Amino acid sequence: MLLLGINAGMGNTDLAMLPTKAVNLKTGWLDYPRPKTGMARHVPLWAETVAAVKVALDERRSPKDPADKHLLFIGPRGESYVGKGRGERVHQEIARVLKWAKIERQGLSFYAARRAFQTVAEGIHDLAAVQSIMGYAPASSDMSAVYRKKVDDVRLQAVTDHVHQWLFPENKTK
Repeated sequence: MLLLGINAGMGNTDLAMLPTKAVNLKTGWLDYPRPKTGMARHVPLWAETVAAVKVALDERRSPKDPADKHLLFIGPRGESYVGKGRGERVHQEIARVLKWAKIERQGLSFYAARRAFQTVAEGIHDLAAVQSIMGYAPASSDMSAVYRKKVDDVRLQAVTDHVHQWLFPENKTK
């Protein structure tokens, strides 16, 4: 979940409601409209993210509720992470992890991954590509966004590559 949060700028509800079919493990792309805005997202996934999703699928429990069988993430007791529809169970899960790791502090939550993605991704200087990945709905007065029908895959890849380099910097010293 954390890798999808930082790789694709996804929030709690995004992940809680993420259908398995939205992640193409062969091509390494996520195609999934943001639940909050309905805006389509087409996001290149890092090798680390694809590997982690494969592990999540291998270890995935059968859902208690048959209506949840399409969801990628099912908790250890067979329950979805949707909660009351706001992804609150994702928040609770990361809170437990932060406490276990002894790094909990005010303001640190799962959503920090989405905020970090936005902040770091803007360093590539392609705001339209960043906003496309984030699933933002354009303001009606933003005519360039209204007219834009898609953002090229090369631009989307450049954004996620930039964030990847920030998160996993190559060791320049040998």
